[in-house]
Amino acid sequence: MYIFLAFGLLFTSSCVTFRNIENTRPRLDKPESNDVFDLRQIEKLDQEDIILVTTYQAQRYYLIYQETDEQHLKGMLMREPVTNDPIAVKDRYQMRIPVTEIKKVQIRKYNYISGLALPAAIVISLYAMLAISLRNSEYNM
Repeated sequence: MYIFLAFGLLFTSSCVTFRNIENTRPRLDKPESNDVFDLRQIEKLDQEDIILVTTYQAQRYYLIYQETDEQHLKGMLMREPVTNDPIAVKDRYQMRIPVTEIKKVQIRKYNYISGLALPAAIVISLYAMLAISLRNSEYNM
């Protein structure tokens, strides 16, 4: 029973999260206005990074980053913008988002706390519960 609980918790914990790109290294000076997206942040992206782009119209695009020119951010669309359903690899298409419409860009990063610390804490607590229950069962005999 405990083993199934442990594996269930391990598989439901998320190791990957989307982080604001301005919080990644190297840090940049704050832009003069918080309402304008700072294009220098895009320089931190590498090709094939998975990003989440939010526009001023509150549309969200999950993309595999390709490149940026002076006017557009380009990437392969991974999820349908309206339904958020995944798109099969063979059906993905390139999306061009005007830089002037971008409100925020987030990058998918590995979360070490939930990826390592949470499963370790779960295993330790399950071990402690098992040890306590075995100790109590010895006293009841």
